Amino acid sequence: MNGDGKIYIIVTDKPQGGVTPSTVTQTGGSARKDKDGKDLFTHWAMDKILNTAKQVATSSVMYSINNIGNFTGNYQRQATIQESVSVVRGLMSVGLAGLAGLQVGGPVGAVIGASMALINKTVSYAQDEYSRYIQQKKTDYAIAQLRDRSGLNRYTDGSRGTEN
Repeated sequence: MNGDGKIYIIVTDKPQGGVTPSTVTQTGGSARKDKDGKDLFTHWAMDKILNTAKQVATSSVMYSINNIGNFTGNYQRQATIQESVSVVRGLMSVGLAGLAGLQVGGPVGAVIGASMALINKTVSYAQDEYSRYIQQKKTDYAIAQLRDRSGLNRYTDGSRGTEN
């Protein structure tokens, strides 16, 4: 504002007074600093770069683990490794929930946080097992139907459904 009640917007490709875009804040002052005296933009950029590198590394490792069976033909090893990774992730989630609870509510908060994560993992595991059970039942039913139609059911007379 210029004192006359109007707002003036100036668009330019040159920074005013030696101030770079990374150091300008909403208030128009100099660069904002964090508690360690670092420029917040630099801190944000480093955090973004490290998170991106972590995501790329994690996805590369998970791709390799998820394709062990395709690469080597050993699907049993792949299933074992995937189950191990799942267990480790579950334990990490319980531990991190406990740490978060510790920071918020002390020892009582740690117990509550870890308990909630453990209950969540238990319910999720039970739902997955029930889903696998239902899927196995559907598969068994479909196989039984195919055996009946093809005459391969050992509990029938052995005919293939044709007239003699």
